[in-house]
Amino acid sequence: MVIVGNMLSASDKKLLLYVARDAVECYVKEQKTIDLTKLNIDEQSHVKANSGAFVTIYKRFANEKVLRGCLGHIWPHKPLIEVVCENAVAACYRDSRFLPVSLDELAAITVEINVLTQPRDISSLAEIVLGRDGIIFTKGQAQSVFLPIVPVELGWDLHETINQLAIKAGLNAGVSIDDAQYKIFQTELLTEEQ
Repeated sequence: MVIVGNMLSASDKKLLLYVARDAVECYVKEQKTIDLTKLNIDEQSHVKANSGAFVTIYKRFANEKVLRGCLGHIWPHKPLIEVVCENAVAACYRDSRFLPVSLDELAAITVEINVLTQPRDISSLAEIVLGRDGIIFTKGQAQSVFLPIVPVELGWDLHETINQLAIKAGLNAGVSIDDAQYKIFQTELLTEEQ
């Protein structure tokens, strides 16, 4: 079974946020990962379905939150609960843009999870709706991805979003992207701030 939309129950969402938070705290405090086998999870729960997901860590400063780490898996190759656990740990210590999260930061962090639908091909950029669709950009061996919220938060239009995807993929600014391929996906956002 693969998650294909907003199928998570309230208890699934609560469990995933708990696992992400616990995974971060356990790793930062003890450099250990949590044991998911100790959780009592219903066999029919959607958290056991294969799904892609990203975990984002923010640090709160007054009324502002600043990105502190974000990593994930696009493709649904393993159960969602495992993907969330692994990427919560990875976001707090393996995001190369940041130093690892420190013990004294734990009280100020907020965890968000984006659960992804199965990515699908599109035939035209006109199919992309910024704010609704995450975008996977591929040109040759170069690839990059933006979650749906990225262009909205940064105020980009579609043209700028595509240019930024090309740059993020490691291509030079101004390179022709006429032969690039695109896939889109949607996300279900889970946040501790709900």
